[in-house]
Amino acid sequence: MTALLRREGRDTDVELSVLFCDDPVIQSLNREYRGMDQPTDVLSFSQQETAPGEPGIRMAQDAPQPLGDVVISLETAERQAVAQKHSLGHELEWLMLHGVLHLLGYDDTTEDGLQDMIARQTALLQATPSASRQPRRRGATQAAGDAVRRTTDD
Repeated sequence: MTALLRREGRDTDVELSVLFCDDPVIQSLNREYRGMDQPTDVLSFSQQETAPGEPGIRMAQDAPQPLGDVVISLETAERQAVAQKHSLGHELEWLMLHGVLHLLGYDDTTEDGLQDMIARQTALLQATPSASRQPRRRGATQAAGDAVRRTTDD
């Protein structure tokens, strides 16, 4: 997220809360806050917005500033990863970026807004190396586990 915040010219000393949940939880939140009684992939709840006449959140100058909350349905993310033929990790990165862009004020309710968000997400993913987008390698932990299984199976 630091790369996204820097790319957007934003302060990187922020507090971000992330909740990974299942479809029933995100459907409940989507119904309560957006009036849509169906699961979705990602929801964002800004801690920067205030109602008219409200003072807003004020933190000490040296404390991280609250950015907001991102909620991601792992069930929906997994379905989308399979449909897009990429890893769950890649899909989670995509959804996290999308959620944080919403917290930064971007909106996808119009085609132009959606295309702008997609372009920003794509550019950042292409510019940032990620383990979830690398070919999978056989790790030492997996090899050690295989060795233990072989010795106990003998």
